[in-house]
Amino acid sequence: MMTKQFTIIVDPPEGLTDAELDDFIEEREITLPVKMEVCDRCQGHGFHLTPSIGEHAYSMRAFREAFPEDEDREEYFKRGGRYDVQCLTCKGRNVVPVVDEAACKFNADYKRDLALYNAHMEAKSYDDAEARAEADYFYKASGQWAADNRDDGDY
Repeated sequence: MMTKQFTIIVDPPEGLTDAELDDFIEEREITLPVKMEVCDRCQGHGFHLTPSIGEHAYSMRAFREAFPEDEDREEYFKRGGRYDVQCLTCKGRNVVPVVDEAACKFNADYKRDLALYNAHMEAKSYDDAEARAEADYFYKASGQWAADNRDDGDY
């Protein structure tokens, strides 16, 4: 069975004062069984669109301006095209290790550590969503959103 070590942040115990909560950060190393699954980011291809353009939302007009030639637009959508880079998640290996929750059922230490891991991942997901919402708010508040999404009738 393959295992992987994870560093997680543990929730503070009950009953701490506000000052103690501000200073509380407990990192813990845990080891859990893992299995290999197809990489979500590249869907197992080992490469994806370069982040400098792949993480940008183009309006139709902006897309046509950025990629004026038919060949450029085809390359943008083509797997393994000139705008692709090696997958930043799996490093081109097509698969990534993920926690094998089924294997955790038969070991008390794994069960305990899996509960800690899941709580950590849920908190991280919440923090990531909050950061995205803040970024979206400031993007829209800056006026750039309106400029990027104006309907000039040029479709």
